[in-house]
Amino acid sequence: MNNINKLNTLLNVINQLFAVGDYGVNHIEFLFIGVRNLLEEDEVVRKIFFDELMKSINESLSSDHDLVADIDSDLLCYLAHTTRWPEFYEFVKRRQEIVSSRKKIRYSKDLSEAIQEALQLHWEDVEFYNKIK
Repeated sequence: MNNINKLNTLLNVINQLFAVGDYGVNHIEFLFIGVRNLLEEDEVVRKIFFDELMKSINESLSSDHDLVADIDSDLLCYLAHTTRWPEFYEFVKRRQEIVSSRKKIRYSKDLSEAIQEALQLHWEDVEFYNKIK
């Protein structure tokens, strides 16, 4: 199994477990770690991951889903907090530019705000994870 297939499998399992409804992030943190390890080890897969994330910016703004490119928002925040990769800062910047350019009033927090908070050293949601490094 190549690393792209491994990543897709991990993302699908994460989405399926969250869909069941009885699992919190603390129960599937080991899958988040698996995604992080895969992205750290394989720069090609990491580039594909962020390319897909960037391409999805416009699509996700037009829907009511919390997912971006079938990537769970909790996973994105976890990855942002534990890695602080520059691609997350770029994603936040580009998404905020698009959100602010739209005239629509948004009533809920945007994904870019959640990721921006996760990039902080003292992220409030860190308490939900057992093994954040």
